[in-house]
Amino acid sequence: MDVLKKALLVLEDGRTFNGTSFGAEGESFGEIVFNTSMSGYQEILTDPSYAGQIVCMTYPLIGNYGTNAEDVESRRPWAEGFVVREASRIVSNFRSTRSLQDYLIDNGIVGIEHIDTRALVRHIRDKGAMRAAISTVSTDSDALLQKLNYGIDDPFHVRLPWRSQPVRSPRPGPTLARAWCVRKLRRTSAQALSRYPVAKMRQMMARQTIKKTNVMPKLTATFTSEIS
Repeated sequence: MDVLKKALLVLEDGRTFNGTSFGAEGESFGEIVFNTSMSGYQEILTDPSYAGQIVCMTYPLIGNYGTNAEDVESRRPWAEGFVVREASRIVSNFRSTRSLQDYLIDNGIVGIEHIDTRALVRHIRDKGAMRAAISTVSTDSDALLQKLNYGIDDPFHVRLPWRSQPVRSPRPGPTLARAWCVRKLRRTSAQALSRYPVAKMRQMMARQTIKKTNVMPKLTATFTSEIS
């Protein structure tokens, strides 16, 4: 039988929640947010929009269908921490390759379970956005709160969702962004253009100006921002 290790969740206003650890051990810091989905926890963890945030799931049982290599939104998880009412120890799905517990450990995500997630969600809903910290190495709430607010230089020095290496053109010539823009100008359908009147105007301008002068750098920045 596994021995449950104590964990602590502290909010920046001093509210504390005692629970047990699951996932990686250590400490994590971030903005506390919640998600009301009944499933899709792997997609939530790998969604880049959750970078720098500790996610609380409101559904009471999370992890019952495990994880796999297909249900991801990006190349790796971005959430700084994970909070659930109960993490399922039983995994039942033919697509599953490992449990949620092992997935969090492998990706270094600190998690906490067996807390009142309803009380947590009501608190942050009423009080507003705030910072939070999870610790599995210390149960001293005052020390963790001090560290959250004053103890480290940058508690939100998080992994940011952009490429570590630039994308380069596979052959000499236009950059990928420029080549993509040219293809998009040529291949955009009439149906799509009717949905994007600004993009339609950009295309009409491009047809008149591309033959006269090289304005692709400016067109790339403006046109791609409108249709992406």
